[in-house]
Amino acid sequence: MLNTPVRYLKGIGEKRERLFRKLSLKAQEDLLYFFPRRYQDRLEITTISKLEPGFYFLFQGKVLSKTEFKGFRQKNVLKVLISDDTSSILCIWFNQPYLANYFDKGKEFVFYGKVMRYDGILQVNSPEFEENNFSQGILPIYPLKEIFTQRYFRRIIRDVLEKNISKLSDILPFNIRKKHDLINSAAALNNIHFPKDHKILEQAYKRIAFEEFFLISIPFILQRLISKKKLGIRHIIDDSLVNRVRNNFGFELTFDQQQVLEEIKNDMVKDYPMQRLLQGEVGSGKTVVSSLASAFSISGGYQIALMCPTEILAYQHYNNFKRWFLNTGYEILFLSGSIKAKKNIYKDITSGKAKIIIGTHALLEDNVKFNNLGLIIIDEQHKFGLVQRNLLSQKAFYNLKVWPDVLIMTATPIPRTLALTIYGDLDISTIRQLPDGRLRPETVVYNKENSDSAFQFVLGQVRLGRQAYIIYPLINESEKLELKAAVKMYEYLQSGIFKGLSVGLIHGRLKETEQKKIMDEFRDGKIKVLVATSILEIGVDVPNATCMIVEHAERFGLSQLHQLRGRIARSQNNSYFILIANPKSEDSVLRISAICHTCDGFEIAQKDLEIRGPGEFLGSLQHGLSELKVADPIRQIDLLKAAREEAKSLIEKDPNLMLRQNQALKQALEKKMPNYKEFNKLT
Repeated sequence: MLNTPVRYLKGIGEKRERLFRKLSLKAQEDLLYFFPRRYQDRLEITTISKLEPGFYFLFQGKVLSKTEFKGFRQKNVLKVLISDDTSSILCIWFNQPYLANYFDKGKEFVFYGKVMRYDGILQVNSPEFEENNFSQGILPIYPLKEIFTQRYFRRIIRDVLEKNISKLSDILPFNIRKKHDLINSAAALNNIHFPKDHKILEQAYKRIAFEEFFLISIPFILQRLISKKKLGIRHIIDDSLVNRVRNNFGFELTFDQQQVLEEIKNDMVKDYPMQRLLQGEVGSGKTVVSSLASAFSISGGYQIALMCPTEILAYQHYNNFKRWFLNTGYEILFLSGSIKAKKNIYKDITSGKAKIIIGTHALLEDNVKFNNLGLIIIDEQHKFGLVQRNLLSQKAFYNLKVWPDVLIMTATPIPRTLALTIYGDLDISTIRQLPDGRLRPETVVYNKENSDSAFQFVLGQVRLGRQAYIIYPLINESEKLELKAAVKMYEYLQSGIFKGLSVGLIHGRLKETEQKKIMDEFRDGKIKVLVATSILEIGVDVPNATCMIVEHAERFGLSQLHQLRGRIARSQNNSYFILIANPKSEDSVLRISAICHTCDGFEIAQKDLEIRGPGEFLGSLQHGLSELKVADPIRQIDLLKAAREEAKSLIEKDPNLMLRQNQALKQALEKKMPNYKEFNKLT
């Protein structure tokens, strides 16, 4: 059975099972879907005389002689001279004395390794070898983190395939496979692990990629189908309230904001619930749009709930909404886990006295019972899962027996084709335009050797009346990572270069009340320099803070750096984003280069997707979804579209997957999607 623990496979047992768990391999099915990282092409055996230094080769020969001795630092060295009819080569192993027992004179072996030349002699260090039945062909190389040898792991994979492959049910119906020229599941798994040739390997990848795109699309297609069947609120909008809120802004809306607002208004006057994603550049004014959407709902007599991932962001929205709804007569409440006395807050929410409730996950608490919740706004949606999003909607439905409108905001834009898959249950609105007069920050990179110049520049800006952030990746010093930590550097900067200035410190381990106090003091200008961790990544708005230094910038993700940069581009003043970095890996060099060359969030998102690959990128955007292991939405856009269309067509025809040909798919979804049965009840 595929769900049988790996310890029951021959050669594993309970002791080795713990090692498999380090690779997140618990059941035999996990092994089937643990795909090779790359392959070694061993289709042709090369004679020793034709071996060239610097390349990997498959070659064979007989043992002429073997020598053992103690080398540098008493390490055991085994040298075996191998010969065929054309020439000879030296094979060398270090600290593996037991191998000497294998290489008796005259025995014949096949070897695979990288050939080198030292002192005119061909040699290969630590080659893979086998006697007689050597694995000739295209061999898989797995990401094993040096826990197992490749040879051992291949044997385990072969065992799992032999035991289970005939029992596999194909989740893709035959008509879909035929239409798109896809091999069946068994053939795909067999050949992605042990391909007979390059053509069948390509077919295996295509099949598994299609399946991954297909599965990742289904929950959102189901969600959309359910939404279209729900009875929503047909909002009656009073433009006079909307205009009063707009007059409190003190600025004009951009063209993009007006376009998006019209899309939201058209949704809210319909009799089925709005499900809309608002994605926009950092600082493009998404919150302003959400406040006017709130005015749409309030004017018809309904409540609004705005949920944020952090108390800092929620409290900032609370202050903005109070300012924008000034003199309208509507009560705005703030709710978070740090508030002790909540009885009166709960009472005002339940009675309907509170019209706008802004808070954190605390809005999901059982004690929060809305009177007539008509609009749900979720900020930074990728910090919440699909289930959490639905919980608020269910609270509204429980009381009104109709479903509320939902507006989801994100400052992590992604390419539209990918957005249609990731957020396939939502209509998508986009703001690319920044408010008039908003200047792009200047991005500069320093290395640690000349970082003093960066701090001197920031000191000069602070003395001119500006404020600054100093960002660190850790709170306290780590022995493993030689990084400057926020707490230590706060003490150092306070007594050093910023001596005499008010310096603050904020990080995620402080109590929420303490975080709020520090941010209020920074916003009011009492704190001039704020030392922080990446807790400030999301939504902090202090227009006078025009400088930011990010130390160890190579440790931050590309989208994370762009979010941090967005904290200082909040006014019409020049702003400076200063990175102190010593990138060494290829990815970190690419990230630093990308952040310096563009301020466009959509370009940043595209580059981030290219650098990190789809698996990690998708994982950070949407909790609860399995990572794409094979599918690549950048290079396989056409396949993504085809898989999504097939998933949409299948679900529309058989939403409950009752047809016989869809039973394997239904079982797979119930296994992969814990909430699939809940979807099933609603369709």
